[in-house]
Formats: sequence, structure tokens, C-alpha cells
Amino acid sequence: RRVTGWVVMDEPVLTGDPHPAVWDLICLGTGLGETMLAGAAAKAGKTVLHLDPADTYGTGFGAFLESECGFGWSLPTRSPIDGVDDSPEIGEATTSPASPTEHCISLPAHGFPVQSRTSIGTSTLFDPENAPSGSNRRQYSMDRSAPKLVIGADRFVRQLVVSGAHKYVEFRQLDATVVCWGPAGGGELELHDVPCSRASVFRDQTLSLAEKRNLMRVLKLCVRAAEARGQSVGSGDPDEMRGAIGAPGSEWRDTTHADQAVNQQAALETSDDDDVLVESALELFSCALHRLGLPLHSKASTAVRYALALIGGDDALASDGFSRLTTYLASLNKYGTDVGAALVPMYGTSEFPQAFARLAAVNGATYALRVGVAKVLCEASDDADADADNKNKSVTAVVTVGGQKLRCRALVVSHNAWPWPATAQSASTQWISRMTAVVDGVAVPEPNDARGKGGATALAVFPPGKNFGAKNESPSKAVTRVMQLSAATMSCPKGMRVLHGSVVSFDESGTAEGDLFGVLARLADTSCLRRHASGEASANENENKNETETETCERATEKQDKPKALWVSFHRDAVPMNCASTIESWSALPENVVTCPGPDGESDFAELVAAVEAAHARLWGAGELFEEKKNVAETNAETTGEQGAGNAGDTDEDDMDALLRDLPGGIGK
Repeated sequence: RRVTGWVVMDEPVLTGDPHPAVWDLICLGTGLGETMLAGAAAKAGKTVLHLDPADTYGTGFGAFLESECGFGWSLPTRSPIDGVDDSPEIGEATTSPASPTEHCISLPAHGFPVQSRTSIGTSTLFDPENAPSGSNRRQYSMDRSAPKLVIGADRFVRQLVVSGAHKYVEFRQLDATVVCWGPAGGGELELHDVPCSRASVFRDQTLSLAEKRNLMRVLKLCVRAAEARGQSVGSGDPDEMRGAIGAPGSEWRDTTHADQAVNQQAALETSDDDDVLVESALELFSCALHRLGLPLHSKASTAVRYALALIGGDDALASDGFSRLTTYLASLNKYGTDVGAALVPMYGTSEFPQAFARLAAVNGATYALRVGVAKVLCEASDDADADADNKNKSVTAVVTVGGQKLRCRALVVSHNAWPWPATAQSASTQWISRMTAVVDGVAVPEPNDARGKGGATALAVFPPGKNFGAKNESPSKAVTRVMQLSAATMSCPKGMRVLHGSVVSFDESGTAEGDLFGVLARLADTSCLRRHASGEASANENENKNETETETCERATEKQDKPKALWVSFHRDAVPMNCASTIESWSALPENVVTCPGPDGESDFAELVAAVEAAHARLWGAGELFEEKKNVAETNAETTGEQGAGNAGDTDEDDMDALLRDLPGGIGK
């Protein structure tokens, strides 16, 4: 039993009938990566036990909880501080001690992410008169890992569809994207719409004719390069003005430079498109765009890099940038002629871990919340030095806080719950500053018809350096993104908006509030915010800091009519640098153990999916994460040898059909 500040709760019995003597997989933590692996293992017929010391799903991908003070929200309950195990003792009566052939690894937080790596430097500001309080808070869905987008043609959508988890999630499209941009030489920074069609590009008077022509040429090159690799990109009539900006045939001609345009086009026609886009493996994306006619500080280059390709900073390589841009273009109109490239889950990103957990449970996995793991048992050796190095060992069992010894063949743990050496963490860690705010109106511009739909989903992109008076010592080298959600995604009541912001930082000494307060003040009126007493270090110091930040940011935006910020929370998470860092860290783990990273600083789920696929390969060898089931027509065709027989339009099911078929409110059949 748990007998301290945690909820007193008896653990369910997880040994003996009907449970297996040895589980094929034990997962600790219900983050998105862990639940994807649990779902894949369960669908493959493996026995899966999924534990979480928390009483809610999601871990880092979960949601805020209503705070006990009566207003606003707080982050989910966490563990004791690092290095101090003041949690309940393991139940002596039921504990099976480690055998002489087993080596013990203690989990300092019993499966919770340790405090030095998650929810770092949390601070809360609120309007004492208008902050959401009481039962009114139940009308909100406060996501702690946002902003995150689902790009229609990426591998995450594929895994959703192939696994069947899409049946448990609903989506809304991203309705608008704006980018903060100003002319070179000190012009005023403003939020500009990102062109989403050829018509909007044509109407945009901030783009010169040459920029329009070069923009369309770059996008067309991406389309041709992708089609040469067998990927379908773009749709619709290329002469249709509402068509996607990357659709084939969408290119302007500058009649004042007709001969030059013809010569350049002729050269492109005779060149390999990939070679034209990327000159060398080390070429930067910004340099490649400049070479192709989109200058570094131009609005077109800024929009392509940060709003279409969705790269995170100026150091992105051209190969990665064009790959992301191609995925974006392939997603345009994928779900309908009026649907853009990006989707947003209803109720928030926390729906994804629950969807994959439900998938795993439907396929036989066992779930137990409020069950922590105190120790992990590995094979021991006669060499004491070898025991200190877990490499090439195997985990044989875990011991819960309640003392149950559960044997397993493989173990998946949240990355921030594993007892990493401090040196290993600092060398490959980045800090993600996050902000979640409630405002009483539209902060990011929405389409004109949004009000009749209960609001819209909009994304504001602030390129590196556009942090509006941030107080941290080192200026941000990464893009800041702020997503605005409305009642249309069931995130808040009508008339209100929820803002989710994030930025990557490599400055360990900084704070999330220092990184993001300036952006909040750029979008909303922060003059009524006061600091929550529980996070107060010095009332006068914090009050002065808050006033200074507010005044600095409001001077830059005093002409704008802004909604009032009612409540805001800032925090930081420490995550691996990238997917490669996560995979590399596994070399220090027992051979049948993987860790899953929490939400990263990317706008999509590409890095997480890559890590999950690598984890699956490490535990169970080569093969797809989720095996794609063939439809009846394909199976019959293979059986009879009649390829392509029948009406393909009636039998083939694409990703769009699968995604929408079983969704509540979907097209159905």
C-alpha cells in the first residue's frame, strides 16, 4: 500500500492466474511512444502489461489537471525529488528479493519522470478577477505537450491508420497559419498570412513578382522530385486558382525577364531535380532557397522554412528541409479539396496515447494505473564491474512499489524515468520551453467565417530571434510556434481561446517564462496577470519583472486590439536532442530495454515515430511496427493471380478513406 502523500491504493494482483508467468512486454509510463509499442506488441499476439504510477494516461503527452486552489490548472502529480526516495517502502511481505543471479537497478521516481527533467521551473500567472475557476474549468481541455500538428502524408498518420487507432480519434484541420515577418533593414514586424493557394499567392502584395515566380518554381521542383520517387503530390486542376500551391503546373512567369526564365527553366528540365534542390550534403536549407531565388530574409523564404517545411531553426540541412516541404505538399488536399496539409486532434494531443492504449487493451493488453516500479532486475554476472555496466545484459523482472515481482522478456520505460548518469544527460539534452494560456478572444488572426463555426484553429510562427523582449540571457536560435485552439476543437467554451506555445532552448539556465512571455504579450494583453503565490520567490522581484516584460512587449504592439490573458502556465521539459540521440542512449541499457522520449520541440511527430520504429526493431527485429492488413480485393487478386481486376475505385481504400471511415461524424459507408 502507498502510505505517504500519494493516494493510498492497494495494487491489483498482477501475478498468478489469469496472468502469464512471464510477460512478453512490460511498459512503464503511458506516453505516446510507450502506448504505440504496447499496441504493436498486443496486435502481434504478445502478452503486454502496461503500468503507470500516475492516475491519468499520457505522461508527458497528457493533459493539465484542475488545480486544488480552485482556479486554473496544474501539471500532473510528480515524484519525490531526485536522489531522495521518500516514497513508501516496498512491501516486505510480498516482495520476492533479487536472486543471486540478478542485478538490481533502482528507479528513483518509481516510474514518474524525475523532477530535474520535466516540468522544470513551472510558473503560473492569472487574472484574479477573471481566471477560469470552479466547475467552469471542465469546459476546457488543456494539453501539456502542444503545439503539435498531424501532417496528412507523414508516417504518424500511416501508423494511426494501419494500426486502427484512428477509430478512437477525431480531427479538425488547421485553418490558418501566420508568420511574423518584417522587411529587412528594421521594418515593423507584423503577422502575415502564409499563402495556402495559388490565388492567395497571387493576391499577396508583399511578395514581388520575382518572388512569386521563384516560390512556385521551388515548389514545382519538390513535386517533380517526389513524383520521380513514386510519391503522389498535389491534386486538382493545375489551372484552378484554389488549387494547392504545389500542384503541378502552378508557376508564374515574369514577362519582364522572359528570356532568363525560359533559360532557367530549360536548364531545370535537363537536370536531376534532387541535384537542383540540394547541391551538397552539408548545404543549409536557407542557403539552398537563396540559391533558388528566395533570399534569406524574404517573406517567401521565411514562410517556406518555418510555416510549410516546419523546420525548427536556421541550422536545418537542405535535404531535411526539402523532405519536410515535400511531405507538406503531399498532404495538401489529401483529405478534400478544401482541407489543408495539417490536422489537429479534437480534445488535444493527449487523445493519441489513449487511442493506442485502447488499441492495446482491445487486443488483450492489461493496464494498471497507480502502480509504480521501484526496481528493475537484470541478469547478474561474476564481474562486479560488469554489473555497473548494464550493456549486453537482459532485464528479467520488475518489482513494483507494492512488492510484486513481475517477470518479463522486454521492458519499455519513459526516457525521463530511467536513472541516467548526469553526464550522459547533459551531453545530449535540449530544453523545451512550453506555455499554455487562456485568453478571452482571438489572439492569432482567424479566417473571416470562423465565428460561425465556433472558432478556428490557427498557428502563429515566430522565426528565430523574433522573441519580443524575452528575458533569457541567450537569444533563441529556434522558431517559436503558438497554436490557437477554440471551441471548434472542444478545447474551451465559445468566445474563449487557448494558446499553446513552445520553443527549443539549449540554455539550461533559462526559463520558459523568460523564453515565451514576450510572445504572449505580443498576442494578448497581459496587464492584469498576477503571479500565483506558490511559485513566488520574491514578490517585489517577480512583480517588477512582470511589469518590465509587459511594458516592453506592449510598446511594440500598442496599436493592436488584443484579447486579455486570463491564465497562463510556463514550464520546461528536458528531452533528447533528436531521434539519433535517443537511439544512441540505448547502448547503455540492457539489451531488451528501450526508453521512449517525451514530447519534443518539433511541430509534428516524425522524430517520435522514428524512435518508436527503431525501438520495435531493437526488441523484436526487423519488420513493420504495425502490419498492414490487405483488403479483400487485394487478397483475392493475389490468390487468383488476377492483378487489377474489377473496379479499383470500389475496392481500394486509401489513407483518407481509412481515416474517416469509422470516425464519429465521419463520412461512413
